[in-house]
Amino acid sequence: MRTILRILASTMTPILLLTAACSGSDGDPTGDGVQETVGNISITTHFTPDPPIAGENTLHIHVEDLDGNPLTGAAVSVDPQMPMMGHGSNVDAVVTEDGNGDYTAAPVAFTMIGEWEVTVDVAAGDASGELVLKVTIE
Repeated sequence: MRTILRILASTMTPILLLTAACSGSDGDPTGDGVQETVGNISITTHFTPDPPIAGENTLHIHVEDLDGNPLTGAAVSVDPQMPMMGHGSNVDAVVTEDGNGDYTAAPVAFTMIGEWEVTVDVAAGDASGELVLKVTIE
């Protein structure tokens, strides 16, 4: 039995270390956030808490036109989906405008650990764009 445990420990340790080193994902909106030009607007996002957790989070969104002017009065929606499981969140995120091109979406609820995609849609007059954030919840 001890031999089996040693074999498992020696086999699993490198796998666990590799998994930890490779966690995270492209477009993970942490730190200073993700800034993308999509369509004819610029969208910057970041989560609190950072990194996002299983449970309720807040997504902060800043929207500008291509000249760097804040977009106010925009229609902004946030849709978290877990493609691998074929479902989204069971809680709708409510987006509020904070002024000067800033918007807050809460709660952005991740109901389980794994890979999520959060689609941020923005439309303001002739300006529109869609940003898909890839988020790993651990």
